[in-house]
Amino acid sequence: MPTVTLADLDARVLHRVEENSQFYQASSRYGAINESVRATNLWTGFYQGRIPLSLSIPNRTIYDLPRNVLVPMSVYFNFKEIRKTSLPEIASAKKDFMARTGATDGRMRMWCPIGLRKIVVYPADYVGGRTMEVGGVLEPDPLVNPTDVVTIPDQYTEAIEEYAWFTLVLTEGGKVFSDAVMAYQKWHRLMMDCSMWTLDKNDRMLVEVSSR
Repeated sequence: MPTVTLADLDARVLHRVEENSQFYQASSRYGAINESVRATNLWTGFYQGRIPLSLSIPNRTIYDLPRNVLVPMSVYFNFKEIRKTSLPEIASAKKDFMARTGATDGRMRMWCPIGLRKIVVYPADYVGGRTMEVGGVLEPDPLVNPTDVVTIPDQYTEAIEEYAWFTLVLTEGGKVFSDAVMAYQKWHRLMMDCSMWTLDKNDRMLVEVSSR
C-alpha cells in the first residue's frame, strides 16, 4: 500500500478550507486528520500488523492484549500461528482447559478472544519464556510532524480528506455546513461499502413483536 505524509493530507484539507490557515490553524487541521484516520481505520481495518504479545508465562491461560491492538485476528506461539477458535469450542474439548498445560496436552495450538481486551490460549505453555505475537487491526500512530507517514490504500485517501474537512467546519452554518454534511454522507457510504464488519443474523434469536 502507498504511504502518505501528514503534509500531503494537510495540503488537501487546507485546500478544502480555501487555504485559510489563520482560521483553521495547523493544530486543528492535524487533529481532524488524525481523527479521520482513526475513524476510517475502525471501519475498514486498513492499518494492520503483527506485534509482540508477551513472553509466555508458565501455566497462564489468559493474556492481555497490547494497548494498540484494536481487533486481534491471529496469534503466534514460538513464531508459528495457532488456530483461532471460540471459547465454547475450547470448553467443549476440555472442560478443565484452564488447568491444562503443554505438559499433558502438548504444544499450544488454539486461541480465542474473550471480551474486548483479552485472549485465551490452550493449552497453556508450561515452560514459559517463549515468544508470543498477535496480528490484527492496530491503532495508527498519531501523525505529529509534517514528515510523519501512514500507509493508506489509495481509495481511502479522499475519504480521510472528506471526514477531516467535515470535522473542521462542523460548527459553521449555512452552505459550508450543508456541503460538509454531504461530505460526511459520502464518507459514510464509502465506509459501508468497504467495511470489514458484516451483520450476522441468527434466526433463532428473532423475537416476535405484537402488532397491538
